[in-house]
Amino acid sequence: MVDTTRTLALAYFPRKFCGEAAQFELGLHRLAPMAPSGWGVVWVELDHDDQDANVRAVREAGADLLLVHANRTQMVETVAFVDAMTEQSPELALVLSGWVGKPAYVDECFAISAGLRHPVFAVACGEIEAIIPPMLERLGDARLDADSLVGHRGIVAWDAQNGTWTGDDEFVFVEDMNTLPDASIDHISKEWRDAHAGWVELTRGCRYRCAFCFASCYQHARMRSFSPERIRNSIRLVAEKGVKVMGLYTASVSLDIDLMSTVVETFRELSLSDVTVVGALGPIDKKFIPQDKLERLSRLDWNVMTVGLQSITPEATRLARRPDDKDTFARTMEYLSGFVTPEVELILGLPGDTPAGFRQTIDFAFSLPVNVTVQTFRVDPWSSYSGQRELHGLKADFTDVARVYESKAFPGDQIRQSASWLRDVARSSRERRAHHVALDGEHLNSRDASASR
Repeated sequence: MVDTTRTLALAYFPRKFCGEAAQFELGLHRLAPMAPSGWGVVWVELDHDDQDANVRAVREAGADLLLVHANRTQMVETVAFVDAMTEQSPELALVLSGWVGKPAYVDECFAISAGLRHPVFAVACGEIEAIIPPMLERLGDARLDADSLVGHRGIVAWDAQNGTWTGDDEFVFVEDMNTLPDASIDHISKEWRDAHAGWVELTRGCRYRCAFCFASCYQHARMRSFSPERIRNSIRLVAEKGVKVMGLYTASVSLDIDLMSTVVETFRELSLSDVTVVGALGPIDKKFIPQDKLERLSRLDWNVMTVGLQSITPEATRLARRPDDKDTFARTMEYLSGFVTPEVELILGLPGDTPAGFRQTIDFAFSLPVNVTVQTFRVDPWSSYSGQRELHGLKADFTDVARVYESKAFPGDQIRQSASWLRDVARSSRERRAHHVALDGEHLNSRDASASR
């Protein structure tokens, strides 16, 4: 009997344990049990530097269809890999998925090389559990060529001959989270394994959809949640892998405090006192009452709690659709500091901000008992600002995670000058309550967090 099984290869570059793209990475781990009859799923861990070895690994996997997962920080090597596949295996159908899955963003990234030339290429726009299984079902045993990639929901196919895209790039998402199988973490990357870390997904979506954020992709402000029972089971499955750090994937741990109560109760029931947690909080508006929202969270051992602030400049927060209230934010940081050192996130170069406004935001953050992480503004795929680059005069470097280096708000060299000012201030002896300060992943100083608490 002839074996008619076809192989979907999931190719990915290993990355550090990080919440930014966890949703899409967890989606990869659900595809095997969701694959239709006739399709098998294998994993290919890619090398960041050796593209010839990567092509050989894909061939050895016997792939009929290659799904390449990528995040913003991996696009330079992803472009190099696709270029290598174009030269050495142009006949293999290739679909790019993940956080970067938007054709306009892909165009910008491939402009750093010779342009997108692969003849059988497409982009998966959205949550892959809603896109890839139906696509595989429709493909069946059909020949996998450029035409076969056209007409699938959530798939935008590349027409290499005409240099155009075919398909609707509307973000596709899973309606009912509880229809999804559990995400196995058996194939997590080496970086996750070395960190003894794993993710538990609580919710998807966001009520705020800030203009700079990927969450702008959601056409509504509705949150989608896993049931409490599914969350309990996910925590148990991840804990059985022996993780020491458990990421809680949700837009904000305060948006559904009942779900967080489920997490707290499950940790107690499973005696996970030696497991620390990672999660995000925010925005914090005038109605936010720390004691009511966060008292239950203090029962967990927090490794990192990131809290988005971004800016206190009124015009920047208005354009970004941020509802944060400065006084409430300060009170919340004081409350949180009783059981964790909050990691406050700021953005340098937001539309509507100014160099003076950025300095005022830094002064405010330095007055709080927190760690401060600053990122230079980046043009993220699916964000509202990605479609407003001309309006705001955004000039971005797509060889450097699409960081903005000039805009109407920060003309000329003012972003670089503001970054230089921050480095000087962070390394000075100036008095402040903030502990650790970082800019674009660069550690600017290091202080004992317990000394000024």
